[in-house]
Amino acid sequence: MIATYFGEINSQKPEVLAHTRDFFDKNFLNRLCIKSTAYGDSATANKKAYRQARELINYLRYILCLFIHDRVSEQMIKINLSFEAYGNSERTLIRRNKDNGIILVSGRGRKPLQIFPINKNRLEDLSFNGFLDDFSTIINASSQTRLEGCILTAIYWIGEAQNEADLDVSFLKYWTALECIFTGVEKPTHALAKGVATLNAFSGYEFIRSEDVKEVYKNMTKLYDKRSDIIHRGMNYLANQVINEADISKICKYTAWSILSLFHLRSIGYTSMQEVGDQINRLYSQWNS
Repeated sequence: MIATYFGEINSQKPEVLAHTRDFFDKNFLNRLCIKSTAYGDSATANKKAYRQARELINYLRYILCLFIHDRVSEQMIKINLSFEAYGNSERTLIRRNKDNGIILVSGRGRKPLQIFPINKNRLEDLSFNGFLDDFSTIINASSQTRLEGCILTAIYWIGEAQNEADLDVSFLKYWTALECIFTGVEKPTHALAKGVATLNAFSGYEFIRSEDVKEVYKNMTKLYDKRSDIIHRGMNYLANQVINEADISKICKYTAWSILSLFHLRSIGYTSMQEVGDQINRLYSQWNS
């Protein structure tokens, strides 16, 4: 690698070797690195490699949603490429009314509060319980089924949502992930509420108790109304309190569960979203009768 970068002659110089070793120790030693292989001209290959890296990062963010959806709005854990990571702390000057005193308030800004170790044990657990091997198969395949393409799209958007600091934007990104799964010819509100409630109650994992499925349907319609308030009326979290932290937790949870349910359906032979939709309609007719 050194010879390729510096040339055969320069790579033998002690000062070049020392500089290179220091650089790699500082930037790569004891850090999690992503290896990506892509072919084409330089610009095309770089874009492909970056996309592949982002796909893996968004998969890991999706796993975070499964683990910490109840506190996802607290922004405790972030997974980013190093050059995209949040690094600045918060500094605010506040004038105190009673004596006009100036107070310097420090905060963490958007720095993560906790780490999420990604080691051999974690990867083995994700391979066994998180469909990591299936995900790897999908992204490395020369082509995907409609179901697999939907899984990739949903993972992209849930990952972007989990990493988003602004709650309004995060809320909409979670909805984008759900809409790629459940919207079709039916009215969006009904299709999404029906799909989330049915898939998460009867897909095999039974995240939702059967006796709660109608309540989840109602909750989803209310959350969709809030989505509409943001998109069509311009309402937002800070000015209008159109959503709250509990809403983010709910939509994150239902989105993560829905994606995991799709992985399960793929593992038992489903290949198309038509099959998924037919199964949802069949099960919906049973619990809604």
